[in-house]
Amino acid sequence: MPLIKWNSVIEPFEIKPDSATPNDPKKVEKPWVLVVPGMRDYTHLRIAAEGSWTQSGTVIGDCGPDGLATTSVQVEALHVKDCGAGALVGKLGGSSATLAMPPSTTAPAETPAGTLASGTAFAIGSHCIVTLPANFVGPLYISFNGLARPILVKSLKVTVEGAAA
Repeated sequence: MPLIKWNSVIEPFEIKPDSATPNDPKKVEKPWVLVVPGMRDYTHLRIAAEGSWTQSGTVIGDCGPDGLATTSVQVEALHVKDCGAGALVGKLGGSSATLAMPPSTTAPAETPAGTLASGTAFAIGSHCIVTLPANFVGPLYISFNGLARPILVKSLKVTVEGAAA
């Protein structure tokens, strides 16, 4: 079986403290953060993330890309219900201002199995591979699963690679 040839879609996306205040986390107040403004000609994305963040004003604790598997956060508050609170999540297409979205298990009937529908939230965690909708042209956004804003980001690095099958 031949290996998949992955190509860098963007330079690594980073959120980190300012050099003048290296110990102060960056505040992220937006519901969704734009990582890739637009892409085309890929059928799959491979996304990797590393870093640390916390929700301001609560005792939820530090999160990493895979989130916290056990917390007191109600499942209804999570964008993606089958991953931990605070986990890094993404969506393809749509708007950076959207607060509500289709659940991660809903896809139109014409969407092949395993393919994400546009605007549907999905778990990224520390590593994921997703199948893009046919003829997808659009952005990739990231967010933090179910955490109230602002999020205090100590560091975040996201790499995105694409492949055409």
